[in-house]
Amino acid sequence: ISTWKLLPEPDKKNTNIVSDQLSQKTAHYVIDRYDLSADDLKNLIQSNYELNDTILNPHLYLTAKLVQNPILFDSVGTHAFIQREFAAKDFILSHNEWFKNNIVLFPIHHHQHSLMYITDIQNKFIVEFDSALSNTFPKTKYIQSILNC
Repeated sequence: ISTWKLLPEPDKKNTNIVSDQLSQKTAHYVIDRYDLSADDLKNLIQSNYELNDTILNPHLYLTAKLVQNPILFDSVGTHAFIQREFAAKDFILSHNEWFKNNIVLFPIHHHQHSLMYITDIQNKFIVEFDSALSNTFPKTKYIQSILNC
């Protein structure tokens, strides 16, 4: 990460050009079960835009397709699961074919903050990605819920 470089802020002229091009294209972009509008994509190039589930879930879906045998929970489903403290755990465990998969992705989206837990079943480890700059979020609750599942 120390070698990463920050991209400059998009200037207004380029933002307007991209916005105009998107408005001339089709009104909707369908990615499997996800439906994005041109406005969703135009919002992404605004410097003050906050990421939402509408944008996050199709991106994660496309990312998950890059690996073999993934299980992807969308951000809404993961949050609901954790709120119920994985009450559906027995249902999950009864589906043995899930454990033939290599990677399980658990995204959690909270307004301006996102967490991603990637569980590598074959290698028996969990990786956490956190968009927050500080530990102001009750992450231990989520980690414990996932480990108890």
